[in-house]
Amino acid sequence: MVSPRRRTSCLSLVTVFAVLGVSFGTLLIAAPRASAITYVSGVIASDTTWGMADNTYVLTSDVTVAPGVTLTILAGTTVRMNSGVGLFVDGTLVANGAPGNEILFTANNTMMLLPPVGVQFRSTGSGSVAFSILTRLQYPLLALGSSPTFAWNVIDRAQYGIVLDASDATVMGNWINGTEIGIQVSSSGTPWIQWN
Repeated sequence: MVSPRRRTSCLSLVTVFAVLGVSFGTLLIAAPRASAITYVSGVIASDTTWGMADNTYVLTSDVTVAPGVTLTILAGTTVRMNSGVGLFVDGTLVANGAPGNEILFTANNTMMLLPPVGVQFRSTGSGSVAFSILTRLQYPLLALGSSPTFAWNVIDRAQYGIVLDASDATVMGNWINGTEIGIQVSSSGTPWIQWN
């Protein structure tokens, strides 16, 4: 015959293992999807979408979207840039987040001596950056002789918020904070700027 004390110990041990099993199973089910990091540099020479498999992209050196090529960045994606690095658009950039599911453009390291450059649309570049957060970049959004749309973004801690040089860009609804200059317009061009 098994003593009552031994039976109580066995029941307690079974209860502990059951609770641990249920807890571990709950953690596995409720855990967020693991995020892989993709390192990017050089020229993007074919249509590309960021954010389908991975949601963090690190620019280790300058990245250029070639003429005739489209880079699409999906909502919820994070783009981190190393010191002095920028995303240069000679083709098309479509970086449209959504309210509550913004795209984040930021420095890869908070201890950098030089901030990353930011996103620069050059003369052949087109597209849009919308519902994105751009923080700790030197020139978060820059349009040189191009006409992109910059709408409903949050720009924080930058030297210049938005720079338009010979640009017909549409700039609307952006929240710009912690910059030396919020929006700078120079040279020719007739940008449309409203609700910033």
